[in-house]
Amino acid sequence: MKKLLKWAAIIFVILIVIGAFSGSKKDSTTKQEEQIQPATQVKDAFNQGADKARQAINQKEGTDNSSKVSEYTNEIAKISEELSGIMKRRSELIKKWPNLKDIDATDAIEFVTLGIQIEKVYNEANAITPPQEMVSIHKKILQGLSFYKQSVPLINDGIDKKDSSLITQSSDLLKKGDEQIKSATAELKAYHKQ
Repeated sequence: MKKLLKWAAIIFVILIVIGAFSGSKKDSTTKQEEQIQPATQVKDAFNQGADKARQAINQKEGTDNSSKVSEYTNEIAKISEELSGIMKRRSELIKKWPNLKDIDATDAIEFVTLGIQIEKVYNEANAITPPQEMVSIHKKILQGLSFYKQSVPLINDGIDKKDSSLITQSSDLLKKGDEQIKSATAELKAYHKQ
């Protein structure tokens, strides 16, 4: 039960981190605030439905498939924690580069390395075989991670070339990834209400 709620909380953290990261450099504070607001609404929804979710989890724990669902959510929780750390650090790095100037070489290497780790996270998630009840959720998670992965070369090139259009394209892919993760989170919440 705690692990399923932990997974939902991790998804929420990812949404906040991605929201902070996905804004373009122009009016970044405003864009970050706009990105965080939907994540806050997701958090509020989780808080309002937490008791119902706990009850649903308790009812499902007695079923044979609950251990498979629990194992799956544990694996996804580990991946979510890893992704959250990666995205948080990338966000911290990009905030150090207003107007894409004064980029430290060490930070740039770390930023690129973190991008490679996003692909690794995607591959880890793709290797998981979800239980039947989680297939739809897993597809959405993979699609979200795929968008994150696709955003990496665009933002790397955008920073390298100081091309805001590439950074905007990357940000758009991150937003699409956010949408898929939010959808997966909503579906997981609905599953636990059954």
